[in-house]
Amino acid sequence: MSWLRRYKSIFLLTVASILLLLAQSTYWLNHTIFDQRNFNTIVSATIQTESSREAIAQSIVNEVLADKPILRRTVGPKATQLVTGLLGTDLAVQSLDTVVNRTYAYVTSKNPQPIAIDLTAIKTPLSGLVSFAEKLGREASFDPSNIPDSIELFNPKNIPDIYSYSIALLWLGPIFWLSSILLFASYIYRGRSVYAKRVYIVGGLFIAVSFIGILVGPIVPPTVAATVPTIELRPVIGDLISNLLQPFINQMLVTIIATSIVLICFNQRRQFAKFAIKLSNKVSGTSGSTKPKKK
Repeated sequence: MSWLRRYKSIFLLTVASILLLLAQSTYWLNHTIFDQRNFNTIVSATIQTESSREAIAQSIVNEVLADKPILRRTVGPKATQLVTGLLGTDLAVQSLDTVVNRTYAYVTSKNPQPIAIDLTAIKTPLSGLVSFAEKLGREASFDPSNIPDSIELFNPKNIPDIYSYSIALLWLGPIFWLSSILLFASYIYRGRSVYAKRVYIVGGLFIAVSFIGILVGPIVPPTVAATVPTIELRPVIGDLISNLLQPFINQMLVTIIATSIVLICFNQRRQFAKFAIKLSNKVSGTSGSTKPKKK
């Protein structure tokens, strides 16, 4: 029956490890995705980077000059630089802030709407620049009227419903934590005759689960970015997902470091006990020697 007990232990540890990974995921969801302050900070910093503005500008220029491939190759880079600069103005930044709020609503609402960037903020100054160039006698090859009023970043039709899964995980989060802890504690208690060995096994599983979480992280951004129809905007979505996952990866790293420290301290428990006894004897001996002698 020893083989039965061994496989029962393996099954117990497997379930506990899966529950631990799910519990870690719910903690990340609660403190990153559903925490509006943290979420908005990460999304805003990502969208307003130079690379993101360049990607958005390139998608705008490519759409305007879609039927003029030769012109796109000749004036495309300069037009992209111009639109990138306009996306950094105060009016454009306000539009990007609106995108941030819509992104949070997209993730945390039951009926999400497509996430789009309002481009009306850059059409007016761009039209003024083109008119000024025409007054100087230069032929404008870039027509701002062809710029769409908005450009879509994300459409909920392209991916499954993530809201329902997220809410379910948040509700089940405490159960995941409690179940995982109880299963690991039960495993150690059932083998209390060799409890030290089992403590090391549980600690190793904590570290292994954290490494799995770290390894899964890089797989998610390209998978989500592939759902974006506009090729130029895929790097923006990829960077956004990567930055949102960074707190989860940091969380896994903290777990690895904390678990390693606990295991090292557990391994040196006898030395700590001997040191504590010596220190206690020394303190008691010192206090005894300082007592005044009775006359």
